[in-house]
Amino acid sequence: MSRGVKLPRTIAEFADPGVREEAVLRVEGARVVLADYALLQEDFPELRGLPHASIDEWLIHNAALISEVQAAQASVNSTIATHGSCGAFRPPLYGRALVAPAGCGLLDLKGTGVGPGRKPTSDAHSNGLLALGEALANVAFRELIEMIFRSADSGFRTVPDYALLDLGFDVRDLVGPATPAGLQVRQAHCRPVGGVELPLAGSPEQQVKLEIELLLRHYGVTSTSPATSFVIDDESGKVEITYAGKSIPPHPDDQIAKFLELAGYDGGKMILEGVNVQLTRDSATRPSRASVVDFGHYSVHERFEHTLVTLVRDRSMRWGGSIKPSAKHFVQPNKLLKANVREWGTPKKPDPRFAVPAHPELIWPAPFVTGFDLAHAFRDGSLDAAGVRKRLDAMIASVAKKWRSAA
Repeated sequence: MSRGVKLPRTIAEFADPGVREEAVLRVEGARVVLADYALLQEDFPELRGLPHASIDEWLIHNAALISEVQAAQASVNSTIATHGSCGAFRPPLYGRALVAPAGCGLLDLKGTGVGPGRKPTSDAHSNGLLALGEALANVAFRELIEMIFRSADSGFRTVPDYALLDLGFDVRDLVGPATPAGLQVRQAHCRPVGGVELPLAGSPEQQVKLEIELLLRHYGVTSTSPATSFVIDDESGKVEITYAGKSIPPHPDDQIAKFLELAGYDGGKMILEGVNVQLTRDSATRPSRASVVDFGHYSVHERFEHTLVTLVRDRSMRWGGSIKPSAKHFVQPNKLLKANVREWGTPKKPDPRFAVPAHPELIWPAPFVTGFDLAHAFRDGSLDAAGVRKRLDAMIASVAKKWRSAA
């Protein structure tokens, strides 16, 4: 629920000069897959007392939107049927998301296509869309993390989802030949001004991000991934450093030497995992509180093996500090608390049904495989919305049952 959080009701409350208004199109044939009707009625008083079917119509009218650029092509998606247009807003660095007015408030919409002046491509995070299976995995991870925050009696929360929609067309070349396109309808929230995600060194945001990461690791959960990791390797005969799989830009020799010293590098291959907890604008310390958003990059592990690094924007190489595996503050999963890796982790081999063309190295975590299964079943009519919700509830319940058994 909203838990006392003040929601932005107008786009002016974002107080960000980078917000841009744009015309968008309404998608024909969208359907509601999941909806939190109680939260919608709490945040939008005009929905109180309405039957769920009427709220579904309200959601589709206000949230089933796509950018004009996305609808004008059919290279990364099947043809998008639209009817009518309306206005929405795109905050800075909202690559595939928009904020749209709805009733007495706002909806944050993920999966609405690229903005003006951009071209959708099949490269990672560049097609402008959100696969419905990916959206379902995001919901599963968000609900798991919210349950962890509440179980730990922390001052942290997750930005909740109002609903997931099946947009009725397909995303191409993401998972096999095609997969249903979805849209994630989230509670409105203000991101850092300008969309700047990395915090300043020594700031409350840096502290809170690390605190959240360490809390989650007790349960086997981490925000780190190859997308925010350094790899240092001297296999070629000279030391090479990559970040997110790409060679870092040229740096002065003394900065590289300092980085290697801070990392404690002594040869061979070394991985430094960067914290990637993404927050809204309202984080603080003493006491610690924050709202976490975006859950598609989280994963679950049996153990953590690599140095953990906090990333900042005002220091060389983004280095904000580290915790090495040998340090007493390096957290390993508690066997009584951690989520089942078979159900929540990443298998050693990809599921052949959902292999990504030209990317054999990409292995979907188990919740994504489950999400894609559910998305295709919903689209072909073999599973209804209640069946989708029941399967996600079972995933969450399995973790809660383990906690009760350990109590």
